[in-house]
Amino acid sequence: MPRGRARPRRGTAGGAANYSLFDAIVSRAKQAGDLEDAEHILDFCRRCIPESDAGQEAERNPYNYDFVPMIAFGTNEGIYLSCYLMQNLNGQGMCSFRIGTMKTLSADQNACKIMGELCGTLMYHARRYMDEQFCGAPASWNSSEQD
Repeated sequence: MPRGRARPRRGTAGGAANYSLFDAIVSRAKQAGDLEDAEHILDFCRRCIPESDAGQEAERNPYNYDFVPMIAFGTNEGIYLSCYLMQNLNGQGMCSFRIGTMKTLSADQNACKIMGELCGTLMYHARRYMDEQFCGAPASWNSSEQD
């Protein structure tokens, strides 16, 4: 995929559902125009297919989980933004499932700022998407509204 044209990977593997929460969140953010600053530095944007039954169930019913985007420098190059669904197990620990990853080969301060802002953008769109899909919140919410 050419640089600057990062798109979520489509398809299924291992019997996973054709639905991808990560794809839906990225698509929502892109439609709102909120990925424009990041698109020019992204080298890839890929969904992760949950390997366990619990991970597949979490993706189909994500509302009991927190959407948590995290950025970190790669061990060899660039910056990774990994997105997780996480749940507190009532004091018994945490469970988490990675649902997608974005990467840039850039590692300068500007790239760090863009990837950090992208975390907030994805977190915002994840909450709005889950509210609309699983709680019946109005679809009229968009990224230009202030909370």
